[in-house]
Amino acid sequence: NNQDALRYFSMGMYELTVHNNYSLANKFLGKALEKDPSFAFASLNLLLLAMDNNDAEKMSSLLPSLREHLYKLPERYRFHVNYIEFMLEGNIDRGEAILELWKRIFPADPVPGWYLAVNHYENSGLFRKAIKEYELLLEMQPYQGDYILKIAELNYHEGLNKQAEAQYKRYIEKFPGDIKGYHELGRFYLQTAEFEKAEEIYENAFLLKPENVETMINLAEVRIRQGQFEKARDDLNEALYLSRTRRDSINIYDKIIYLNEQRGRNNEALQLRRKTRDMALKLDSPRQVLMERETGDIPLYIKTGDTVSAYAGVENLKHLPPPYHTFYVWGKLVLAREMKVPENMKEALEEGAQKGLEKIYGYSYKRYRDYSEAMVLMLEGNFKEAGDKFLALGMTGKAPVYAAECLRKTGRIRQARKVLEDYLKYYPVEPDAHVQMALIARDRQNIDLYRYHLRVAMNVWKEADRDYRPRMDLQKLIEEEGF
Repeated sequence: NNQDALRYFSMGMYELTVHNNYSLANKFLGKALEKDPSFAFASLNLLLLAMDNNDAEKMSSLLPSLREHLYKLPERYRFHVNYIEFMLEGNIDRGEAILELWKRIFPADPVPGWYLAVNHYENSGLFRKAIKEYELLLEMQPYQGDYILKIAELNYHEGLNKQAEAQYKRYIEKFPGDIKGYHELGRFYLQTAEFEKAEEIYENAFLLKPENVETMINLAEVRIRQGQFEKARDDLNEALYLSRTRRDSINIYDKIIYLNEQRGRNNEALQLRRKTRDMALKLDSPRQVLMERETGDIPLYIKTGDTVSAYAGVENLKHLPPPYHTFYVWGKLVLAREMKVPENMKEALEEGAQKGLEKIYGYSYKRYRDYSEAMVLMLEGNFKEAGDKFLALGMTGKAPVYAAECLRKTGRIRQARKVLEDYLKYYPVEPDAHVQMALIARDRQNIDLYRYHLRVAMNVWKEADRDYRPRMDLQKLIEEEGF
């Protein structure tokens, strides 16, 4: 009802969708509401922004006005508001029910199907249901190639590698000029340890777009996985030179951080994480930065001996708004696990169960919880049960390495060696895996093999921080052998 309100609304949505500028978007949408307090579209988008900005107080103040002027929204957007309310309350089941109703009444609207696929099926590990939903969305919007990539990714998670590869190739055939398809297929080959195919597909990507920064980053990861650290560093330095956007620079620094962590250079990695966190705050929502980067900093704080900052990071997570206000419990579990304190881990696991973290955060939390439960058993010396639990986790993190350690300690040497051999196909220079292989070789009195695996591990950690505990333990083993 107000031309100025409409102008401010347009400016706000432009800043949000084109520039990812949350601050200006929030400012302009707020001005739109000042000019017309009944502007329901502005209220709805401000509510979504408040969620991303961790502003629980603003969310609470916006909801009554939005409910009052709900009639001004088209009916399908009213479903959107109801869905947001249920999710803010943590009522996941009612949220899913409203999406199903929304789909039935507005079958041509892709939004409820997308929410179902991402927030309910994919988040809960119901990958086949998510695939079906993405296939329906693709029929509705055949020009949205991202649905094909999601179908490919979920097929991989289901262990259907041939189907996943076919879907990635389908995307490339459908969008031959889009380099994203080459990047995703290359990542798939990296996940399946087909390193030569990954390099080949990235070389094809260079032909399509020479000097593409993302291709350089992906190629660097292939080299890191194979232990070609200097080549990876060169690729990433060249990518930094060519980088023209803050987003590209963040992605490059993130891969340099990964490279440093692999080599035990945690102090340098932490310095870069602090730098990228400040950069990310200018691009991403505060909620996203808090949940992803604050939590991701905790392991590095522990590895570098900065427990004060680690505890402070967990406290910061308490500022998240509903429905993410319980995320700090996950942060407590991360901290306890990194510090290897079984009692604290059990306390965080119990609190997570009480607050229903699996219901809210789904499959990813379930995997982290199961991994943590196995770690508790291992730290308490229950190696038989811990080994079986780690084995059930497949290739999650370093689960195979811990499983092998537990198997070795319970006398299941042949099985331990087989687990490590399979793992090393995917991570051929992983130091912890080579240390375990060395200990198996020592138990079998194969001294040459024992020394070989120790050398591989030390080659990775030769430039690690001097106080990096795994390197110090490895150095002690080597000195005991006198080589």
